[in-house]
Amino acid sequence: MSSTATAAPVKSSAAEDPLSNYFPGLVIDHSQDHVSYQANIIACSVITWAAAAAFVAARFYTRRLLLHVWSWEDWVIVLSLMLSAMCSTSIIIR
Repeated sequence: MSSTATAAPVKSSAAEDPLSNYFPGLVIDHSQDHVSYQANIIACSVITWAAAAAFVAARFYTRRLLLHVWSWEDWVIVLSLMLSAMCSTSIIIR
């Protein structure tokens, strides 16, 4: 009788990370998985919305006060700024 030793199966990186199937040699560092990016996401949402609001204010200043022109496009940009504010707020609330 011959006894053959079988080695315990080795857990491969493909079983741990599905991306390893598509990107061989990819090593994902999971040591930072517990880090929260909440503050970065909030800051990014607020800063980008504030920049958009500043550009819309500059557009209104130019078109309304300097050029004395007011059209439907200005109302559309106000609507888009309000929708952007709602989107940023929903990102912050989550």
